[in-house]
Amino acid sequence: MGLYRRKESSIWWISFSADGKQYRRSTETDDKELAKRILKSIEGKMAEGKWFPETRARQAEYTFNRLAEKYSAWAEGRQKAYDCWKSYIIKQLVRRFGIMKLHRFNTHVLEQFQSERLKKGNKPATVNRLLAVISHMFTKAVDWEMMDKTVASSIRVKMLPENNRRLRY
Repeated sequence: MGLYRRKESSIWWISFSADGKQYRRSTETDDKELAKRILKSIEGKMAEGKWFPETRARQAEYTFNRLAEKYSAWAEGRQKAYDCWKSYIIKQLVRRFGIMKLHRFNTHVLEQFQSERLKKGNKPATVNRLLAVISHMFTKAVDWEMMDKTVASSIRVKMLPENNRRLRY
């Protein structure tokens, strides 16, 4: 984080990085001490996790339904698998997670889902395909700024071992 002045300007600017992005903002003051206090204020807010409240509040509004709609629209023309089986999987996932907020997802929720599907009689390969689609949906949600990167990267679900061997005589 730094404090600097641009050429031919008396206004102080601050430079800092947050969430992997570089930001440069004007302090709108020519007083160096006030600019230092503004920089310290932003550092404090970032340490408390309160610096981008409008971005985090907007991300908190997104539900799995909205992600599924956007993902379906994106995948429809791009992926052959969408026409074959992904659309069917997305409908199943919407039935299960429909109104759940994206920031509420965690490893425990997906492990419960994994257990439910196995109890219903699904094969491990089927459950793995469902989890793979969810994982890709979360990746796209981060790209589309619908979900915070830290939430998506903290979700770790182990894929089940599959036995896809053919029976040979």
